[in-house]
Amino acid sequence: MEDVEIPNPNHFADMGSFGGGILTSLSCNVLGNSDFYTSAFPAEYNNAISGIFDMRLRHGNNQRFQHTFQLGVLGIDAASEGPIGKRGKASYIFNYRYSTLGLLNKLNRNKDMAQSLDYQDLNFKLNFPTAHAGTFSFWTTALIDKVKPEMRKPSEWEYTDDAKDSQAKQTSAAAGLSHRYLWNNGGMLKTTLALTFSQTDAWENVYDVSMNAKPNVDFMVRYTNMVLNSFFNKKYSSRHTNKTGITVTNMHYDMRFDMAPYYQQPLQRLSGGKGNTVLGAVYNSSLFNLSNKLSATVGING
Repeated sequence: MEDVEIPNPNHFADMGSFGGGILTSLSCNVLGNSDFYTSAFPAEYNNAISGIFDMRLRHGNNQRFQHTFQLGVLGIDAASEGPIGKRGKASYIFNYRYSTLGLLNKLNRNKDMAQSLDYQDLNFKLNFPTAHAGTFSFWTTALIDKVKPEMRKPSEWEYTDDAKDSQAKQTSAAAGLSHRYLWNNGGMLKTTLALTFSQTDAWENVYDVSMNAKPNVDFMVRYTNMVLNSFFNKKYSSRHTNKTGITVTNMHYDMRFDMAPYYQQPLQRLSGGKGNTVLGAVYNSSLFNLSNKLSATVGING
């Protein structure tokens, strides 16, 4: 997103049986032009082998205010966009969604469901064009998911697993500050500094007949990345466009996995650790328009 690799923007991604997620956290109210590549893709993209979905948040309306409120099956959706200040061309765009299932959970209206699903997401972008210093923008996308299976009443317990209570929570976010500058020679320089974050927490307790809880599983994994991306793009002729850039990512991780060897026993650390590393990439990519219907992309990434 916005030339930066971000965590999976789908709700409930990588949470047990949900696979890659059940719906996107990116509302159509804020998405702009996006590119989708499979198999081979331009040299500017790395750290991927199957496909690339390059998304961008659109600019808000800098002429007048527009507000939207929706209530549907997926949840409550509120969006707003408009100008910032009375002069200039600065704008904002904002979207927030809260799940219908989460509302039912709070109203205690989903007692018959096997598990409760709660999710919410937020997306916004601020855009500040200037007369001589280029365009500055600040953007954010974030989501929070929670899954909690319904625990059976003690009178209904038949197996050991019936006495378990568990919950899984996922949080991810990405925020960035971008600067775009158009040169007199027709080139464009864009630089983005971004911070991405993702964390998954899960726990499981086991109850005895007196409803005393004992921890059985405690799991946490967290990834925090600081990303710097800068590239220069120029159209040298009607048939040749070149893009050259650099990406540096400082990656941090922290994880732990504790589990009781037997029911009602103290937790033991099965795995855990923390650390960081730096991933850097430099690329050069050229697009050649061979005809009105045929083009070729040649590049290198290292």
